[in-house]
Amino acid sequence: MTWAERERRTATLVRACWNAVLRTGTGIEPQAVTGLIRLCWITVIRGKGLNAETSPIATTWRALDEIFGTQVEAAAPHWDDEVALRDAGVPKRIVALAAAPTGIINFRRSMRAAAMDWVAANRAQLVELFRAASELTRAEDADRLSLARRVEGLPSIPLARGTGDPANIVTPVLSCLDPANRFPIVGGGNADARRQLGLRGAALHEVVAALLALIPWRQHGIKDSRDLDVRLFQANIREEEWLTTAKFRIERAESARNRRVRPTLSLLSDEKLEVQTKAQRLRYRQTHNAITNEVLARLGDRAHRPHPDEPKFDVLVDPLSSREPFLLIEVKPDLEHAPSLRMAIGQLLSYQYQLKGKVSGRLRLAAMAAREPSRAVIDFLGSINIDALWLERTGDVWVGGTDAAVKVLTGAG
Repeated sequence: MTWAERERRTATLVRACWNAVLRTGTGIEPQAVTGLIRLCWITVIRGKGLNAETSPIATTWRALDEIFGTQVEAAAPHWDDEVALRDAGVPKRIVALAAAPTGIINFRRSMRAAAMDWVAANRAQLVELFRAASELTRAEDADRLSLARRVEGLPSIPLARGTGDPANIVTPVLSCLDPANRFPIVGGGNADARRQLGLRGAALHEVVAALLALIPWRQHGIKDSRDLDVRLFQANIREEEWLTTAKFRIERAESARNRRVRPTLSLLSDEKLEVQTKAQRLRYRQTHNAITNEVLARLGDRAHRPHPDEPKFDVLVDPLSSREPFLLIEVKPDLEHAPSLRMAIGQLLSYQYQLKGKVSGRLRLAAMAAREPSRAVIDFLGSINIDALWLERTGDVWVGGTDAAVKVLTGAG
């Protein structure tokens, strides 16, 4: 039996137990939640190490006792000793599944008692999480991310020293209950691999989103979350090249998700939306006019507004000498706002064309904002021969921007 096969067998057993408990119609007892979590644990047999073929059946029996309320004694169990389970009333299919090694994570024995106290205290939330996992569909990974966020909302597990992450004991059960076998296992066994994938410190929903990008990945034999868990565990040791490829795949998937994101439509009434839009336009116009008035006041007779027969530019500035160019300024309150930036460029190029023959000299173009835009915006404008300007409030300095445009305005530079 391989590790992946063992994990699949465990998942089948967990789902069978969950369905059997639901069929009783008596509700989910606290002990049953504890048992489902315990089914995912591995207990290492001394002297045999950790491998897919070994695990004391007593661990499984104790979990089944908790799930079904039985009292199976396992003083000296053997792999073919299924009679005690059947006699205790455990369904035959579950007895058959429990007869072979099961378990997914090697959760530390020293932490198990504290973990079970935590499970009892959070039983109601865990039942709802398990129910949601059992109802997942293959197509809806958004539901898996929502489930991960709900796990993030669980309190930490109090331990003798510090606290434990609930994901370590909850995600294996969620993975087992997912009918599509997609929800990833996030535990200590793959912590180092996750770190190498750039996921250290990431929220659980971010980790889940990243790992879902690797399921399926047939080129590397990954059909489901079981194969991925095994591959990540192996990658902790000897598969750095695979991790590099996996990290690139995750980054591409994240980029694709970001491209698919669309803003949600407003749910405001038409009346409220109209009021809000008018308010935004008013603020925009007030800021625009304040910047324009500042330029006009600072430059006096050198600054002009358009005549009726001229294009509707914001400000045209006369040069300080015949050797200097005129400066055509288009005001936009925020040049970081992409639509405003595109509009400023289009307007400046249009006005430049319309002013040909009407301006007796060279003409420089400038877009002016209320505050300094990012270097990326400044460089972009410069690449198409448009200067960037903005208002300053530093001592006697009232304007900032590219040197050539500032020189036309102030003579400094």
